[in-house]
Amino acid sequence: MSREGDNLEDARIKVEEICTVSPVGADLMMSAFYIAIQSYRRPSVCTPFPSNIFWKADHCLGGNNRDKDFEKASNCMDSMPSVEEISVGALAHCPPETTRLALWLLDSKCVFTNVRHATYDDISRDLESTTSWPPERKDVCPSHILAVDRDETDSSLGFEGAKTAFHGTPGENLHSILRCGLLNLTGTRLQRNGNLFGAGIYLSTSLSVAYNFCSPAKRRWPKSQLGDASSYVFVCKVKDEEQQRSSDVPQCETQTRPAGDTQELESSQLPDTYLLVQRSDLVQIRYIFVYSNGGAPVQAGSGSNLPPKGARIDWCTLLIVGYVVLMAAIGLSQSNISKLLKTRF
Repeated sequence: MSREGDNLEDARIKVEEICTVSPVGADLMMSAFYIAIQSYRRPSVCTPFPSNIFWKADHCLGGNNRDKDFEKASNCMDSMPSVEEISVGALAHCPPETTRLALWLLDSKCVFTNVRHATYDDISRDLESTTSWPPERKDVCPSHILAVDRDETDSSLGFEGAKTAFHGTPGENLHSILRCGLLNLTGTRLQRNGNLFGAGIYLSTSLSVAYNFCSPAKRRWPKSQLGDASSYVFVCKVKDEEQQRSSDVPQCETQTRPAGDTQELESSQLPDTYLLVQRSDLVQIRYIFVYSNGGAPVQAGSGSNLPPKGARIDWCTLLIVGYVVLMAAIGLSQSNISKLLKTRF
């Protein structure tokens, strides 16, 4: 077997091991990339991108420059086996690019590869200090709760006593957040919402407020065990500036700030339930709330799982159905009156 073949076999074995040991984390990372690659904003939200695997020559520059080949990456994800299938050797029957992409997605030393299902009991202590826990609105109750298992060496201990807050995001942003962390993207091409109260990372102590920002993705990975997952809310620990000295900040190729950006924020302008953080090293993601239209929550550990979740009301459909029923009733009534008049006269 050639050296390249040996490397490919080693890659398959490593991916299979990851999918066996942490199937939920592997599923999350693959789902996130699938959503990003299907988005019309993929030049921005597919960050980082495996350009060493999927590239094409930029003929406008004489073919000497490489450009990201989103179509090839998208086709590869369409044919990617499920995590369960990968764990039993399905990659052996796939093109080499599929194995390379799976390895790139899962062997990134990303802490989010190590996530597990959690219950409401598991997270109640962390969230009891927030303004909206347990949720009063049933529609903001997540379909799945994923807990991030962190190594004690990753400075998790420094976040004891920090505030708990929520960050809602569209599904297409999940990939870049999982790979790069929550970053201050004000003024960059990845900024999605406005910065009414200043530059920084926006969070809220209210789950309902954060949930309003997690618009669903239009296309989801059909092989995900999380069901029709499309929206996400991150549960974070947030330090005050004074609690943390300057340290290494997670870097991403798009983490650029406008030159001379020294905008100050008047704290009195910020709503009571909002938090605005300038530095990404002051925010640590502890849990991920997954909102899905399918897939039953998985029991984990002891205690209750999810509270009863009411179905979301589609008011548009309800009005249409009501209108049809009303018109049918009117038509039936007029028909009966007409028959009555004919029999009498």
